[in-house]
Amino acid sequence: MSLKSLNLFIMAKIIYQQMIGEISGKLNGSVFAKNRGGNYIRTKVSPVNARTAAQLQARNLLSGYSQAWRNLTQTQRDSWNSASSDWSLATVFAQGATATGHGLFVTLNTNTNLAGGSPLTLPPNKVGAAPIQAFIGIGAVQDGAITLDMIPGSVPADHTMYIESTQGMSAGISNANSKFRFIGVLEADSATDEDLASVYATKFGAVSAGQKIFFRIKFINKNTGEVSLPVTANTIVTD
Repeated sequence: MSLKSLNLFIMAKIIYQQMIGEISGKLNGSVFAKNRGGNYIRTKVSPVNARTAAQLQARNLLSGYSQAWRNLTQTQRDSWNSASSDWSLATVFAQGATATGHGLFVTLNTNTNLAGGSPLTLPPNKVGAAPIQAFIGIGAVQDGAITLDMIPGSVPADHTMYIESTQGMSAGISNANSKFRFIGVLEADSATDEDLASVYATKFGAVSAGQKIFFRIKFINKNTGEVSLPVTANTIVTD
């Protein structure tokens, strides 16, 4: 059995008196909070900043496009600011927040970059991203092959399929939202059931029988940066 590093914290129950009704927040390395068991205090734990290659790439993209925003003309920035009221991040990241001009510029340009599209200096017309009609599941995970069983059968024109996956995990895992990592893309007109074993192995290594793996996919419109709703499937690896 392999050992895993653990983040430990100290937690203690507290009872407030008349002068203090309730405290929440952080103070000198301690966190005051409340749960179903009552008020408590624990030591603040700061997560390690894991500087993986993927994280560094994402940060570099964000930093680069923030600089590109400053290099736009004022007329161009005004166009993005004006367009932002017509967009919400639901059309980009499936979240409901309203975009700002700067945020819209950075987000759409990041997406077009991931999809292999050209930089956007002016806001595009909203045309949407092609939907994933069905993600039936992960096809054969045997004989070294990993394929996806989905509709449509090929990546639509002017789109890229963005693929994330997880490493092999316990078969009892049902929620892998925090475990997804980008493994690659399929270009327009590529068959969506293309063998992904090599790109998967590059990221995670070989899979073992009995492990569960998850895939999450979405289409990105390479001309506008719009994305489809992501869909997820999982399977147990067989011999």
